[in-house]
Amino acid sequence: MVLEWLCIVLAAVAALMARPWRALPASGPPWVWLAVCSVVPALWSADRHAAALLQPWSGASLLVLLAGWPLATLAMMLVAVVLVA
Repeated sequence: MVLEWLCIVLAAVAALMARPWRALPASGPPWVWLAVCSVVPALWSADRHAAALLQPWSGASLLVLLAGWPLATLAMMLVAVVLVA
């Protein structure tokens, strides 16, 4: 359990040290990135809501391609908090 939290903190610090907000335009993050962040929890929980056995989709690779790994790391942390809470 301690190792998991250490990895989470290390990933967050590495993502924040890269200062991902420098690559964002003045208007904020792209709308597609925000839409993917809102859809990812539904994709992760698709197997819970469907009658058939479904493989949950990650969506993380799409976020990495859209915004780069630092923003994708921070977004996935927010998604995980939403799903766990």
